[in-house]
Amino acid sequence: IVGIIIVIWFVVGQVKGYISKNHKAASPPRIVKTAISEEKTVPIYVDSFGTVSSPENVDIKAQVTGKIIEVNFTQGQEVSIGQLLFTIEPDQYENELVKAEAALEQDMVQLQLKTSTLERNKSLIEKELISQQEFETYSTEVSSLDAQIELDKAEIELARINLSYCYIKSPINGVTGKRQVDVGNIVSANTGPVLVNVKKISELYLDFTLPERYLVKVRDAMEKNILDVRVTVPGDEDKTYSGKLEFIDNKV
Repeated sequence: IVGIIIVIWFVVGQVKGYISKNHKAASPPRIVKTAISEEKTVPIYVDSFGTVSSPENVDIKAQVTGKIIEVNFTQGQEVSIGQLLFTIEPDQYENELVKAEAALEQDMVQLQLKTSTLERNKSLIEKELISQQEFETYSTEVSSLDAQIELDKAEIELARINLSYCYIKSPINGVTGKRQVDVGNIVSANTGPVLVNVKKISELYLDFTLPERYLVKVRDAMEKNILDVRVTVPGDEDKTYSGKLEFIDNKV
């Protein structure tokens, strides 16, 4: 009887162990997520390295020769179009303008006198009281003075332009760089040093290259859509900047 009980207990123990083992091996049903399939465009990205550049980058130079008497900005300052940057001593150019205006006034008086003389001699030539040569001389003098007056007007305009160049202004909205010339220095027209550089930074260009094999695909895509550009700056990888592809350069 003891032997039977031991056998029954052993068998029962094995059955319980088997059931327990299989019960532990069983896992709960997994959650399955479903979604409706749809057709859409998948963006294709091409990675590259680029260089940031300014769309407007101007080296400021003097257009007249003279001494710098004023600097009207601070280095690194934001400036706007037409803002005064440098002043070149204007005395010489003011005097040239006055001289040109005086020459015009003098020639206008001479023209008035010669015109009156010509008008008086018209009746005399009709009466043959003066020679044809004399009359043509009077007429030529009037024509010459007309031409001289036009030249005087051009000289006045040139003097005004040169005087305006004494006041060097920013041609763009941007930020100034390091000032290269101090007050008191003499600068030469057009051939002198760069006075300061001004760059536009409110908008920036990013120049980058791609492998030649992408050229056809990028061109085809540009004809159909505006292509997006995603920019990550070293040291600021957590932030992404966005832009648009403006154009493909004319060389491969």
